[in-house]
This record gives sequence, C-alpha cells and structure tokens, in this order.
Amino acid sequence: MASDLLAPGALAGADVVVEDTPGSEGGALAELLRAEGARVRLATPAELDLQPRATAAFLDAWTPEVAPRVQALRRNGALVTCLADLVLARSGVPVVGVTGTAGKTTTTAYVIQLLRAAGLAVRAPAPGVSGNLWPDAGLLGDAKPADVAVVELTSSHLAFCSHGPRVAVVTSFWPDHLEWHGSFERYARAKETIARTLPPGGTLVVPADGSCERFVAAAPQADVVRFSLDRPVERGAFVARGRVRLRLDAGTEVDAGRADRLPAGGRCVANVLAAACAALAAGASAGAVAQALSGLETPVHRVREVARVAGAPVVDASMAGTPAKAAAVLEPYEDGSVVLVAGGDAESAAGPVHATPEEQELLAAACDVAARKARAVVVFGPAARQLADRLPGTVVAADLDEALALAAGLAAGAAAVVVAPMFPLAPEVRATVPELARRHARGRP
Repeated sequence: MASDLLAPGALAGADVVVEDTPGSEGGALAELLRAEGARVRLATPAELDLQPRATAAFLDAWTPEVAPRVQALRRNGALVTCLADLVLARSGVPVVGVTGTAGKTTTTAYVIQLLRAAGLAVRAPAPGVSGNLWPDAGLLGDAKPADVAVVELTSSHLAFCSHGPRVAVVTSFWPDHLEWHGSFERYARAKETIARTLPPGGTLVVPADGSCERFVAAAPQADVVRFSLDRPVERGAFVARGRVRLRLDAGTEVDAGRADRLPAGGRCVANVLAAACAALAAGASAGAVAQALSGLETPVHRVREVARVAGAPVVDASMAGTPAKAAAVLEPYEDGSVVLVAGGDAESAAGPVHATPEEQELLAAACDVAARKARAVVVFGPAARQLADRLPGTVVAADLDEALALAAGLAAGAAAVVVAPMFPLAPEVRATVPELARRHARGRP
C-alpha cells in the first residue's frame, strides 16, 4: 500500500526515481530517501519518458497528469507520488490543507497568520515561486515542536497523493487547468483527493453556495463547516449586514468586525472567511480569530498595491492567470473605472490554455466583466490577440514592460491600474510586475 511505502525506511532497497527539474527540490528529496536506504536515481522529464520504471516515482509539482511518463509509470505498477504526499504521510502533527481553483495561497497564508496570532505553533513551508505555500522538503526535516502544519495543495499535487490533511479547505471550484488533467472529471477527481483522504472526524471547509457539494459527497465521515458572503450558515463564517460572523457549535455566534476592514474586497472576502473556518477547526479560539482578521496580510501578486501613478494605485493581481480569477479581482470596482493590463501565455507545458468549451465560457464571461469595469484595456504577450478579439478598442503591447508603460499613460482619472492577466505568466515575468510598475510611475504626476 502507498501508506506503507511512504513510511520512514519503507523504501529501503527499492528502486526509486525522483523527477528533477530546474528549481525543484528533487535533490533534497533524493538525499533523504537515499539516507533511508532506497536506491534513488534523479531523472529529468525526458529521461523519465524513456525509462518509466521504478517501485516508486516522486513526480515534480509541475508534471501534467496527462504526461506519457505518468501513464507509463502507472501501467508498469509504480507508486506514482510526490513530495506533498510524503509530507502529508509523515507530518506527525495535524495538517490543514488548502486547495481550490482560486484563492489557495491567499487562504493558506491567512490560516497561518490566524493560527500564530492565536498562539499556536505552526509548521509551514517557506514561500516559494510567486509566493506559493506548497509543501517543501524543509517540512520533512523540521523537528521543532508544532501544534499544526499548514500547506497549500494544487491539483497537480493531489493527482499524485494518497494521503490527506486533518482539516481540508476547498476555497472554490470551477473548470480550470483541464489541459493538465485531460478532462473536467479528471480535474475534479484530483481535487476531490483532499476530501477522500480525510480521516474519520476530520473537518471539511467548503463554500455554502453549492459549488463544492461533490467534495462533501466524497467525505461522508467529515465534519462539514461552510462559509458564505451573503447568507448565514449553520456552522462556520459568513457576512451579515456588513459584519463578519463566526457561528460555532451549540449556536454560539461571535461578531468578528466590519467586513470593509478586511484585507480583501468583493468575492476575495471568501478567502478570509475560509481561513477563519480552518483556523477555528485547527484549534484557534474564536476571540483570537476575530481580533486578528483585520490585520491579515495578503501574499505578493494577489491584489496588492505596488505603486501609484497619476493618483491611481497600481494593483498587482498578476496571479489572476485565469479568467474567473481576473473577474473576481475586477468585480469590486465601479463600471468604467479601471485601466486593465491583461495577457500572458497561450500555451502551457500541457498544451493550449483555456481551450476547452468550459474554459472558453469562463473567458467570455471574464471579458464581459472587463468590458464593463475597464475604461481602457492594454494587452500583451501571446494571448493578446485572443483578448483583443473579445475586447474591441484594446491597446496591444509587445510585452509586459510596454503594457505597463502604456497603462501608466492612461491612468489619469482612473480608480486603479489593475494587472490581472487572465492567462498564465511565467514566474520570472510575474516577479517583475512591482518594479516595472514603480519604474513607469516615476516622473509622472
């Protein structure tokens, strides 16, 4: 069984392959497994395509589930797993795991902050690429006492996991990254791993809008807690008359303050509510959670002001690399009030992005929101043409640098310049957004 093979020393003498890509933690993982007696080889994706045989294969987090090597490894009887699965198997303390189509990193960061504010000792990964909080090798060697661990889990982790957390949070769910999984149902099946692997008595945190009931069905023994932006819930967190309410067992309710003082607006308030539910389930007191909510800090690239130009804030929401995420960022603004910078890559390692009928519908809906909210739109990169075709009057730039320069020139009178690309950006490109925004703001009134 997978649980047996991931126990310390269980792979001693076994043939193990660790997929190794630039910037990955393949080397650290290989060193740990070798120290436990496994016969480990590091392999690039191309090498693994040529030799997909092993007792266990630890795949990189960027590996598409549809990759030929994944299918071949499974046909050859290998345990197909990943670093995240090993971290979950060996945690030694209760784990809060956060997934969802959008809001994973932000919610994970909020959970960590709330638990620490409540006085709990928290084991958490160091922020990684673009600020993500994916399980890292440091969690395997962390011997410091802790009350709880908190990690972010993507679908490309969960597709290769057989272990799960004690508290599972699903922030949201809709069709996305389908090229990585092959179909909507396979994407859903990967995401549902976080619910299927909950232990008896574990807690499942889901939105109350009905969008995540398949996760509830996948975890019949779970204690279900819900959050809502617009209606009371039986247990969990919700907004009523502009205030956040925490509803606990036995009907106890705590006023957690004004919603307009939270570090997020619009639909992004749901991330705060989900984090509050998770923190309560992990042992934080309601009083500590209520007191800490307004002081939460949002991670980088997730709706943060990075400059001001012509009196307008430049908002870095460059992690909004899907249509629905970008629409959620734009919704709180008045119609015709923002300068939108959008674009990015039209292809991923798994093929064309936003190409399925389901994702095309989401792209059309997001462009409708953009047409309504934006007074001007600047697009860039390989995806520029798709957006320009859907948004007449769009200004087309060669790259992100030129796009931000053009947006700065259009900022006078705008409520904000919002960088919400709708399409993926390479992490190294995303990392340049704050400095480029500041550079193009310099010298302008």
